[in-house]
Amino acid sequence: RYSRLDRLFAAMRQEQGHHGQITLLITAVLLFSPSVRASCPTYAAWLDSSNEIHTVYCAGVPCKNLKGFAAVSLSPDGTYLDITLQVQATPDSAAIPLFLPPAIYGPYSSTQEAAAGVSPLLTLSTPFLSLDQSLWSSSARAKPSDLPKLMDALRNGLAYITVPTDRVPAGELRGQLQVVTCLEAELRSTTACTGAAANLNPYAFANVLLSADQTMSATIIQLPRDPTRSIPSPVSVEVISTANVQLAKLQTQQYSSCVIGTFNGLK
Repeated sequence: RYSRLDRLFAAMRQEQGHHGQITLLITAVLLFSPSVRASCPTYAAWLDSSNEIHTVYCAGVPCKNLKGFAAVSLSPDGTYLDITLQVQATPDSAAIPLFLPPAIYGPYSSTQEAAAGVSPLLTLSTPFLSLDQSLWSSSARAKPSDLPKLMDALRNGLAYITVPTDRVPAGELRGQLQVVTCLEAELRSTTACTGAAANLNPYAFANVLLSADQTMSATIIQLPRDPTRSIPSPVSVEVISTANVQLAKLQTQQYSSCVIGTFNGLK
């Protein structure tokens, strides 16, 4: 897995002139309205228990079976935020906690946290996981009560997301929201779709995000809802180099794709 991520980074580095190594890949598949054009998120956070300032213990041992990812963008008219949040449990999880509402706090650096009782800048949707359903994602629009304060914290790297649970009410996962490097691609049909999809014109939109220190990456695939552009069956998604080397794959099932796109540089 890591060798594929190294190749993914190397392929993108040829476009960007950056250096480093990707050590984590988080993926999400979202739906967007046909009237809205997808674009690169501005800020992202990789959520992990090790980022919390306080001790994160479950039944006397460190909590390590949850990971998460978040992306935040300001709307073109500057009146609301588009927010993606994903939480996932590891396959070896023996227990899944009950989640409390996640929130964004600021202005706090990565070595600071809000004191108990401090109101968050924004409260997010509450995740739900189970041993049978170990991945949860949401995409929503929000209007913070003090959007200028939140945007000031984001622009200065002083906003973080924390995800509390019943076993760690102070917060089990945390990630500092940061400006990310983003590649984007429109995926359109280049060969005729056949069979049940013969009359469709499938479309998707993809982002690959790199953290500021280039140790983390995330792939976001956004799919339309309108019938003529939607992909007619569950799909797997691959990132492939120009040398036809598979760099990353979001799902494991085999598939025959009639949708392809190219990452053509920075936004």
